[in-house]
Amino acid sequence: MKTKAIILLLALSGLMLSLRLGLHNRAERLPAPIEEIASMNSQEPCVFVDNPRPESTEGAPSRRTSELQSALDMMLQRFTAEPDLDRRSEMVQQLAESLAEADLLPTLNALAQSDIIGPGVELRQLLLRRWTAIAPDQAADWAAASIDPSLRSEQLLQVAAVWAESDWARAVRWFKALPDDNAKVTGLLTLAYEGSRVEPVNALNLAVDLPANEERAQLLEHGVRQWSATNPSAAVAWAANISDQPLRDRLVAAISTASAELFPVESANLSLRFLTAAGLQEQSVVSIVQRWIQTDPVTTADWVAGFPEGGLRDASARNMVEIWSATDPAGVAAWLNGLPAGSLRDVGQAAFARGIAPMDFSAALAWADEVGDPLSRVQSREAVLRLTPPVTE
Repeated sequence: MKTKAIILLLALSGLMLSLRLGLHNRAERLPAPIEEIASMNSQEPCVFVDNPRPESTEGAPSRRTSELQSALDMMLQRFTAEPDLDRRSEMVQQLAESLAEADLLPTLNALAQSDIIGPGVELRQLLLRRWTAIAPDQAADWAAASIDPSLRSEQLLQVAAVWAESDWARAVRWFKALPDDNAKVTGLLTLAYEGSRVEPVNALNLAVDLPANEERAQLLEHGVRQWSATNPSAAVAWAANISDQPLRDRLVAAISTASAELFPVESANLSLRFLTAAGLQEQSVVSIVQRWIQTDPVTTADWVAGFPEGGLRDASARNMVEIWSATDPAGVAAWLNGLPAGSLRDVGQAAFARGIAPMDFSAALAWADEVGDPLSRVQSREAVLRLTPPVTE
């Protein structure tokens, strides 16, 4: 089966060429389904027109259309019978690439049915993407002409993804002119995702005008992350204009986290300045601290020490010390010893005791005993004992 399928695919491109040259009397014949598709497609090369999808007519379809559909069905059945999914995809890919440009439209018309499944769907998508790269306007018009809503959305998504690479602005204009429906929203979402890499501001402005839902929120997060990799200040300035406060906080948190590795100070200050929800602010700052401590622990520690007393400082110090103690316990000890007595030192000592317990049980207990607050000291000792495996004789 595999050998036959490979022969079938490799022979297709040669057959198409020979038919166009009038070499029909070959001694060796190809498997019937592919020969029929190639022959029918080559007899009447398609011409791209303003309304590429033929209008339906009453009565039975033409004999040529029926034969093309029948031959294509047989070919897809052979693909479906291939048990190796990777090999099957490779076969479909080879077929999609081997068809002549003039044969794309008739083959797509034969595949433009909602009940097509498996390799047929994959082939349809590959052919449509290839046609979009050649003639995006005509491919888009063909895709939009589908009367099946789900099929229309699927086809327009393929068009949007490819068209965005060659002419993003033109594709946006075309999709904006569509009637308001799910296919239009799906296409614009796709364009916004694709555009966020090279047109971050325009892509975000496109996305913010889409219907407000979780999908749009995720798209906006993706867009600001892309932008913040190069210009976090500009990204947060844009996000600050979002009137929806929960969404604005979510975007600022995404910017702060995404830019923390390259711009740790700016990212941390953005979180403290713009995030208003306490839980989200703590989550963002702790995430930044966890990254920053790995590259510049002393600066990170001094920055955390400057926080006002409270939950944000405690959570940041706890996470910072636990990570820092795994790579530089001596540096942590020196920093802790330089702190004045108080809650920050207690939190740091407790975290340090837990961090070094698996490596040095005695030192961990000694640090736990240094915690100033009596209740916290007891809890710190208990935590060290829980983290240290019992000695077996």
